[in-house]
Amino acid sequence: MKNLGAMVNQFRFVREHHKRIKRIGVVTDSALGNVAEHLTSHFVKAEIRHFPAGQIEAARQWIMNGS
Repeated sequence: MKNLGAMVNQFRFVREHHKRIKRIGVVTDSALGNVAEHLTSHFVKAEIRHFPAGQIEAARQWIMNGS
């Protein structure tokens, strides 16, 4: 439940600031990562991509450089 609460807090932040955010990287092995990627894309302008746990650096690079 703790991780779900953290994800909800992140989505609230994005909802309030989504016009300034271009990319969101979701780093988790949880099935919620796929759900977040597809569900959130309907509500925010940002491009969202799910990365497996352990690939936080790849997520950061994608956020910063788009690759």
